[in-house]
Amino acid sequence: MATLNSVLKDLINSAPSEELSQVIKSINTLKSTSSHINNIDDELETTLKLYDLQNIKSVIVNDESTLLSLDNLQNGWFIDELRGFKFQYDHLNRTVTDIETIPQNDKLIQLNNKLGDYFANFENYSYVLINDDDGDDDDQSIKLVIKSSKSNASNFYSGSWISKHTITDSSIISEIQLHVHYYEEGNVHLTKPYTTSTSLSDSNLSTTLKQIETEFQTQLLNDFEKINEKKFKGLRRLLPITRAKVNWVRAVGRDIVN
Repeated sequence: MATLNSVLKDLINSAPSEELSQVIKSINTLKSTSSHINNIDDELETTLKLYDLQNIKSVIVNDESTLLSLDNLQNGWFIDELRGFKFQYDHLNRTVTDIETIPQNDKLIQLNNKLGDYFANFENYSYVLINDDDGDDDDQSIKLVIKSSKSNASNFYSGSWISKHTITDSSIISEIQLHVHYYEEGNVHLTKPYTTSTSLSDSNLSTTLKQIETEFQTQLLNDFEKINEKKFKGLRRLLPITRAKVNWVRAVGRDIVN
């Protein structure tokens, strides 16, 4: 039988990122009213930390939006060389701590300027640029991590977009993860991963990133059509071998008489 602590962990791990705050609020209410939940803070903090890193949590530092991810985590500090600070995060109490100033990275600033109007159509987004330079001049790269999300409780849906673009002088390797939760009279989740590699030619960076996202959205629309025409249609109950529909009213009436 599952323990109460494991149930709470499952509740956290199964929650969409835009709905996690409600789950945490409910867990805190249980902690304050139930004697059966004791000494779970350490385990809860570990669970929340893993969740935040996997789901790329957005936070505000010095009035600027940045991200928590494994990509910008170094020795317990989250590094943002584009904006010039590093910080730690209390995953249990959901607060930023120990903010320190660091030098800004000129290479990241230059790339940020090349993004131009790329974020013009994004809503509720945060991003971070990470220098992946390993010292090899032939293999220098910068990682662009983006988190965009939207929640509408009154209309029973929430959604999040996570993309990671590894950018070199000649190519972009992109990983996109979409998660949508629709819960009016049900509990429907859509998750869609997407990975692609694109040559970075003379076109500007912003244009190339938009092309990658357009290709992903086109594939997503095609998947929807396949689901409707093939998957859902295949789930429908087939007619009897005679191809004649059953007269259920007559059948039920006959059963009652018998």
